[in-house]
Amino acid sequence: MRRIFLAILLVVSLFGLVKAKEEAGDAAEEARKEVLKIENDKIPILVAGGAAAADWWASHNDEDMAYTSAKGTLTKAQVMEEWRSGSRNLVSNKQYDFRIRIYQKGTLAVVTYLGDTARKNPAGGADLTTHSATTNVWIKQDGKWVRVVHHVTPLRAE
Repeated sequence: MRRIFLAILLVVSLFGLVKAKEEAGDAAEEARKEVLKIENDKIPILVAGGAAAADWWASHNDEDMAYTSAKGTLTKAQVMEEWRSGSRNLVSNKQYDFRIRIYQKGTLAVVTYLGDTARKNPAGGADLTTHSATTNVWIKQDGKWVRVVHHVTPLRAE
């Protein structure tokens, strides 16, 4: 029930964003810099994996975040367990073509980017590479940016 409510809330919010006017000016530029720093700082942590990646995931994501990927919808706890157990492991993660849109007086950021992620092949052999498009939605709460939506769309795999 809670997931259905969140999905409806997300859709309604996105319709609100369509009508929203993107912020400009110093506050918006500062918000862009802050969010881009978080996005860039996470890459080596996630590639390192393990407890460090799980801890990053714990501290930067809302408890009830909406995370959708090729695996389906995952909870924050499920992803943290994958990091800790080693079942989620990256060989490399290149993210590029960032676009950051700021709304709500610098307290809401919508980030889109492309990425190339290589994972270890569980069957052995060459690493598996996925090319994807990602959308993250960040909200500034009590002076801290928290991710509430992480949506990954695979474009192609090799």
